[in-house]
Amino acid sequence: NIVFAHLRTDLPLTFWWQGDLTDRFEERLYSLIDRLIIDSSDWSDAATQFKRIREVLEQSGSRFAYNDKGQRKRFLLHDLSWTRGHHHRLAIAACFDDPIALEELHSISEVEIEFHTDHVTAAVYMAAWIGTQMKGTLGEGSRSSGGFEFHRANDLPPLTIRLLAEDHADSSLVAITMRGENVCF
Repeated sequence: NIVFAHLRTDLPLTFWWQGDLTDRFEERLYSLIDRLIIDSSDWSDAATQFKRIREVLEQSGSRFAYNDKGQRKRFLLHDLSWTRGHHHRLAIAACFDDPIALEELHSISEVEIEFHTDHVTAAVYMAAWIGTQMKGTLGEGSRSSGGFEFHRANDLPPLTIRLLAEDHADSSLVAITMRGENVCF
């Protein structure tokens, strides 16, 4: 009631949900949200929480859809775990600005992502981003206990991404190492 009493429906609402989603995350609330900020590193069971978010997004339709009252049906989602990897993604992309390094991109077959144990979601986001940028797809059984294996077309070697947890790390993502036939980034 405190939230609803202070809302002005003509202004966008950015809502930062801290911790696990509870029963209070209901349609009456999320139908008013324009932008939802979460931090999946704080979740006790990320798979269950992401399933709940997916159900809400599927239930409420596309981002630009409106209901019969002219209200938008879906909010925009921002995860701070994804944001924590921003500078790492920029650094990886910068490695391949050099044309000689870019030629070696397709030979990369192994990636190791070291991460703080509290930030496994940031490491999984990074693995997914790298796999996607390398034109890889996850097939059935591609998830192993220590990471992922992405299959690539055009006779390129499969891309194995290992996740290595560090208890005493200073940041969410500690190091990312990419190895190929004749290169190491």
